[in-house]
Amino acid sequence: MSENVGANSLFLYDSRTARVARLVALTVIVGTAFIGKPHASLSGHGLVILVSLIVAAITQFKITLSPTGRWALGYIVVSAVSCSILTGYEPTVGTAILMVFVGLSAGAGFSLGIGGVVTALAVLTTALSVLASGQGTGNIAIGAVAVVGFLAAAGRKQYVLRAEEAELRLADAERAREEHALAAALAERATAAREIHDILAHTLGALVLQLDALGAVLGTEHADPHRAAELLGRARALAVGGLSEARQAVGTLRSDTPPLIDGLQQLVDAGAKGGSLEVSGTPRATSAKATVALRRTAQEGMTNAAKHAPGSAAKVELAFLPTEVVLTVTDTGGVHNGAPGVLAHTGGGYGIEGLRERAELLGGTLTAGPVGEGWHVTLRVPDDQNNTERETQ
Repeated sequence: MSENVGANSLFLYDSRTARVARLVALTVIVGTAFIGKPHASLSGHGLVILVSLIVAAITQFKITLSPTGRWALGYIVVSAVSCSILTGYEPTVGTAILMVFVGLSAGAGFSLGIGGVVTALAVLTTALSVLASGQGTGNIAIGAVAVVGFLAAAGRKQYVLRAEEAELRLADAERAREEHALAAALAERATAAREIHDILAHTLGALVLQLDALGAVLGTEHADPHRAAELLGRARALAVGGLSEARQAVGTLRSDTPPLIDGLQQLVDAGAKGGSLEVSGTPRATSAKATVALRRTAQEGMTNAAKHAPGSAAKVELAFLPTEVVLTVTDTGGVHNGAPGVLAHTGGGYGIEGLRERAELLGGTLTAGPVGEGWHVTLRVPDDQNNTERETQ
């Protein structure tokens, strides 16, 4: 920002009332210059007073009507010299007011350096004029009023500039807060979308398994109605549970998640017979996002076991290590000894990739692959809460 920006508003040059008031003051000063002794005339000191009065009046009127412009510096320098000479030869209240106007214009319209030089020029010229005119040396002090005007204008301008800078900083801070809030909202939406996707992928995949199994039961010559009713009940429970989880997905991310171990035990109990959950290490609370990721990994692993290894017993292992939490889901390969089951080609097939992306967002890793005749899925997530506690100790 230029240092002369805002000079108009500092002393209300752009205000009609203030401009008129200053012009009236200049008119009164010019008129009173012809009253008293010494005064303007066509000879001697009076001629000096007349010439300097005319030049001072013209430049002051110009500065008042147009304080900025191409020749603003030239006008203020000429005005400072002419007003100082006039003050030295005719030291009155009116000429002292002219010196104040000089200081105000120098301080408001220019930098501290240029304005200070103009003000110093006015003070020096006033002193020389007093000595040249033979006036009392005490009148030299009248030049100091220009310094008062300059300091007032310069101080006011610095205050305005600081206020404008503070407003800009506040605006930048507000803009930064808005951008941060927008980024947080977008991240939350992405997390919620990923959570809902995983919920639906798991629910629909498991639902397809139940419906295919129901179709297989009903397609036999001796259909078992009790078995069909059981499968139908499971399918309905999956649909209801999936809808409930989808509705609560965003709320779950913002509030306390269910205990990790209890949630995993529920998954194992709802899965195929023979499933088990083993916990090693000292159980501790994990972050909400880590808890959701661990539970989703267990769901995907058990769903894949039911799809690709029917009849196998899924084993879920949860290990609390010093700096991370590790979840592993392993199946034994099923009764087909690794051969694809009749439900192998049902379901979505994009769960592992989604879980891997989730793990990377948490700073962890997810691996999946064959082990013996079965398959395993392993998720490793850093335990940020435990690491923070260790660092603060």
